[in-house]
Amino acid sequence: MKLSVFYENQEAYSKEFLKALLKRLIQWSYLVGLTGLVFSFLFYRDGRILAAGSLVTAGLISLAVAIFILPLTLKEYKDQVKAAVGEEDKVLVRFFEDYLEIHQGQSHLRIDYKNIERIFTSQNLYIFQLGKNTGFYLPKDALTPEKIQDFNALMEGPFKGLPKKARGFFSNK
Repeated sequence: MKLSVFYENQEAYSKEFLKALLKRLIQWSYLVGLTGLVFSFLFYRDGRILAAGSLVTAGLISLAVAIFILPLTLKEYKDQVKAAVGEEDKVLVRFFEDYLEIHQGQSHLRIDYKNIERIFTSQNLYIFQLGKNTGFYLPKDALTPEKIQDFNALMEGPFKGLPKKARGFFSNK
């Protein structure tokens, strides 16, 4: 075993994790919503009432998505975690040569490094992305100074070829 990290899960971690994963959706929702409202005003001034009404509706729906997606997704995420691990908030992440294991309550998950698409950071988390909107996180404060050296060795070893930066606004990957 290369590294073992133990931490207590907190709601703030879950919220930050989901916010990072949903960042582009939220940004696009605001952009589409505001654009729809601007164009609806322009169409209304030109007398195109039906088009203006459609754009107002689309803009308001997009803004509603931007505002409510995070709290609704957080509630669903917490329900899923509770169903999978119960009330246990202690998490153990163990990094091995070619895979890692996550243990929380009665739930145990093994992830091969080849299934990790990218690694990026938020303010307090290292986020390991497995799919477009799937992944797991490791709090930065869970790494003691001794463990940071081992973690950095992992980043330069098995995780070296993975993208480490957040995606650009217009990126699909």
